[in-house]
Amino acid sequence: MNAPSITPALKPLARLLGLLGLCSVLGSCGGGGVAAVLNSAGVGSGGTGVVQGLVTGFGSVFIDGTEYLTSTSTTVDQEDSAGQAVTALLKLGDRVQATLDASGNATAVTVLPALSGPLTLAPVLDATTGDWWGQVDGQWVRIVTTAANTPLGITTVLSGCTLVNPNFSATAPIASCLGQMSPGNEVEAHGTWVLDSVHNAWILVASRLEITATSPSATAPVHLGGIVTSIAAAASQVTLNAGAGASSGGITLQGVLPNTLATGQTLSAWVARNAWNNSGMGQSIVPASAITNTSLSANASGQSVAQLSGLISNYNPTNNTALVQGTLVAFPGSYQGNIGDGDYVRVTGALSGNGLNAAALYPSHQTEDHVVTLSNAASNTQSMEIKGITNNWAGPVVQTFTLQGTAISTTTSTQYTGCSGLNSGALVSLDVLGTSAPGQPVTASSIQCSPPPGSGSNSDSVTDLRGTISNLSAGAGSGTLTLTLGNEAGTVYTVNWTPNTFIDPNLLDPATGNLLVTNGQSLDIIGVLSNGVLNATALRPYQPGAKDHNATND
Repeated sequence: MNAPSITPALKPLARLLGLLGLCSVLGSCGGGGVAAVLNSAGVGSGGTGVVQGLVTGFGSVFIDGTEYLTSTSTTVDQEDSAGQAVTALLKLGDRVQATLDASGNATAVTVLPALSGPLTLAPVLDATTGDWWGQVDGQWVRIVTTAANTPLGITTVLSGCTLVNPNFSATAPIASCLGQMSPGNEVEAHGTWVLDSVHNAWILVASRLEITATSPSATAPVHLGGIVTSIAAAASQVTLNAGAGASSGGITLQGVLPNTLATGQTLSAWVARNAWNNSGMGQSIVPASAITNTSLSANASGQSVAQLSGLISNYNPTNNTALVQGTLVAFPGSYQGNIGDGDYVRVTGALSGNGLNAAALYPSHQTEDHVVTLSNAASNTQSMEIKGITNNWAGPVVQTFTLQGTAISTTTSTQYTGCSGLNSGALVSLDVLGTSAPGQPVTASSIQCSPPPGSGSNSDSVTDLRGTISNLSAGAGSGTLTLTLGNEAGTVYTVNWTPNTFIDPNLLDPATGNLLVTNGQSLDIIGVLSNGVLNATALRPYQPGAKDHNATND
């Protein structure tokens, strides 16, 4: 397979100096700089704004390294095949768009998968880069195994590997998972679109690839997405992801097009499974429904300020503009000539029509408290942060546990702060910094422990508790959770949930959608703890004594 054409992670010195120069002018590349620059640009500073990027951790939620607080009133949804918003669960590597309030808190988060449906070309290892390439819904997907391989600075989160290989190997996770995938496996992919000259098409650099089933579905619709490369409005046709010339890739859809749609924007569409099969799996014009413009500007109604991350394509050095994830970005003049196709950017600025006038640009993923450079040139890992209260850990020992739905492993090298004297099952607030490689849990480099906030002061404390449910009232959305782990066993919490709560499909009747939970059942509940009441944001099944899945990152 030909080597991909994305610009290498190490850029010319002039480009690097340009990036560092802006940091010096803004004084914002560390020590809370991101929050300061966001505020100066208007995001969350007396007016609302939007942020679109990748989920890189959980506290409330980290997007591109910055934490945004959520609450039980925060809606998390994802579009279904009818074009309706349905409750969703955030996962590492998801591409999302969050609406922020005046304080910079996330009031609504929309999950934006790029593709879901059949694997149409099994992943193949590219020996030149060490990355794997395959196709989902007939569209090229790059599965990144070394963070430094692309300026995006991440590795692809692999989930569901045990579906294709029950004997999944934690010591060789990539080959163990991808090497056994085959056409017909059902998958969902997230990431960033970029124009690739080798494949002469827009390709998805995957931030997350989740295997949902090993056999093709007979009825599930196919979800297509990508960059609009041509529009034939009279024929109600739109082509996605095509390169240049007759040999270009791409797929043509036919259906009701959005009123405002332009080339270069991102688009989402659904195709009935029989229509997908009858079209030769995308080889001819495909009838589609729920065709939606998913570009930032089209989904930021009423917002004037935004932040966007992605890879640059079609950079115009004369106009100092480029396409980033379906949005035309005008860069600050100080960057003219110092950026180029394939570069990773995270920009903040004012929305204008179909574009974004960037006021600030960041050269690395940063958090409000410290700089986090996700790319690690020495390994195939990326950095992330997971925070929350839990009773699901064994103290400062080598173990694998789950926090906020994310598998975390500790080693003999893990550094602990404030964790001495905490025993198995103790209710504790954890702040985990670590790295993750494809198909493996987060490996904790450091864990900071603190007592959970006291009653009355923990209204925004995200909590992940495991126990058995009783006093169940499915209609009222309430019950009692009794913890079953360690020295917290027997502690009781009231649990409430609402229509905004994500409920694992395994806990629902597939025919009616009714809750199948019964008294005495073991659950893993994520929510916000306040005055002894756990207001649930997610209900998931839990099997006491079962080993945490350590091959999925979710």
